[in-house]
Amino acid sequence: MPNVGVQASSSATVRKVHVKRGMQVRKGDLIVLLDSTAADSDLKGNVEKLTAVSGRLRRLKLEQKLIKTKQPVPKNHGLTPLAYDILNKKLLGYRSKMSSFTSKLAKFDKELAKARNDVASAKETVKITLKQYKLKEKIEAAKKELFDRKVGSMLSYLQAQDASLAAQKAYLAAKDSVDSKKSALSAKLSDKGTLQADRNEFVAKSSSSLGENIAKEQEQFMQLSQQRLKFKQKVENIEVRLCTSN
Repeated sequence: MPNVGVQASSSATVRKVHVKRGMQVRKGDLIVLLDSTAADSDLKGNVEKLTAVSGRLRRLKLEQKLIKTKQPVPKNHGLTPLAYDILNKKLLGYRSKMSSFTSKLAKFDKELAKARNDVASAKETVKITLKQYKLKEKIEAAKKELFDRKVGSMLSYLQAQDASLAAQKAYLAAKDSVDSKKSALSAKLSDKGTLQADRNEFVAKSSSSLGENIAKEQEQFMQLSQQRLKFKQKVENIEVRLCTSN
């Protein structure tokens, strides 16, 4: 009867040998019993890691879903108390930031409405002062004609001329006011645009960070799942039996 070589599928400490040299064995007979302490420990550690990763994945996916809405965390969230607390803090921070953006943008909208009204009002003032200026010029021209004809007094003519200059000054000031109001409006529009860009950047970074974290945890979950199969196999292979018949 030939000797049969027996080899375990993985490295392990032999706990007990059930055969002796020269003993006749048959297929399926128990040859060696391996110590499962290390294998059990590896499997237990792997299961703990898998549980932790699964919890983080669930929390991250819930966060990804809930940041797009104002809904609370569902009652059947299936999270540990710590993960639930982390999720609530993450959502609170995100929503608080978004609320701040919304509040500031609403304030800008009110200021922009006022700035547009100011520009429109300033333009109307320009129209009025221009009419006044042209009217004063006509009055000045009439007073000058009367003065040249020795009908009107010099004082009346000079007063009309002074009124024309004052009307011209008011007209030019009104035009400057329009430019100033327009500049203020442009500055407000620019500030609002900057704030909107900051908000969009915040949303994009938050979404990207969540996506990257989810992908990272999913990859780790797959690796741990593969390791779990190996560790489980080691635990199941603590009994070394003869696989071939004599």
